[in-house]
Amino acid sequence: TPMPSIVSKLPFNGDIKDVLCKMESESNLAVQYRLCIAFEVADWQSIERLAKKLSVPSIELFEMHYEAMEWSNKMKQSL
Repeated sequence: TPMPSIVSKLPFNGDIKDVLCKMESESNLAVQYRLCIAFEVADWQSIERLAKKLSVPSIELFEMHYEAMEWSNKMKQSL
């Protein structure tokens, strides 16, 4: 099923729907979404490029990612 068909049935606001359906969007939210995807697939070049678009040093993004992974692992262990 195409993403737009699925998203149209969900109670998301327009900004979220645009991000999920229009990957070429240059909104801040769309860039942040693409950054998350880049981290998921370890696309280091895209991470660097998107960090510049967001004016965030990539080292800070890697630190945040590491902290999030640590938190996630702790949550899994507590279950």
